[in-house]
Amino acid sequence: MEPATNARRVTLAFAIAVAVVTYLDRVCISVAAPFMSDDLALTSIQMGYVFSSFALAYGIFEIPSGWAGDRFGQRRVLVPIVAAWSLLTVLTGAVRGFASLVGIRFLFGAAQAGVFPTLARALARWFPPSERGRTTGLMWMGARLGGSLAPPLTALLIGQIDWRPTFAALGAVGLVWCAGIETILQITKALIEPNWSTSARKVSRPPRRPRFRGGRCSPTAICGRSFPCTSAPHTGSSSSSRGCRPT
Repeated sequence: MEPATNARRVTLAFAIAVAVVTYLDRVCISVAAPFMSDDLALTSIQMGYVFSSFALAYGIFEIPSGWAGDRFGQRRVLVPIVAAWSLLTVLTGAVRGFASLVGIRFLFGAAQAGVFPTLARALARWFPPSERGRTTGLMWMGARLGGSLAPPLTALLIGQIDWRPTFAALGAVGLVWCAGIETILQITKALIEPNWSTSARKVSRPPRRPRFRGGRCSPTAICGRSFPCTSAPHTGSSSSSRGCRPT
């Protein structure tokens, strides 16, 4: 198996894993909300503000986070933001009131805003166009899988260890992901530079269109043959009065 293929598969596996973690940490609060409201004496309106703070930050930081991934590289952006929201998930279990909960959820939304723009750019760099639909579908499958696993897993953990340790346990999953990808990078260096074959990139390049300069065609047409061109004044006749004659 080619090293490039191995590197792409590892990249895809980590992309799917982080998509699972993203929705696992994002959705768990919906199950924990009743228990949090009881312990923190929060009303349903206050919990609405808590949920809105996440959505607001997510929307505000979506484009800046995507720009950061383009500017500084996907790995340099993705690992810190996963670590940041994982720590904020742990800190969610340590909140003592409404203000701290709103603040942490706002920061949590800001951290998570960059994950899918960054992942999309990473997959575009690592996979040729013929494989991007499948790989993007696998990534979103992981996200939905995480969203479907979050409610029963959160309910199970809350029943066993209460809601505060539950957030700590779920936040630790993202930190494990960060440690795992950094370990892989240090051992193999496989994810630093995408190196699929040059031929794959050439195949994906669209054909060049003929250029026109001063009413005359470029000497090379799409098919690569030489076409000396003649230009006749437009007299309203058929389109054949102006064109290229193959030699």
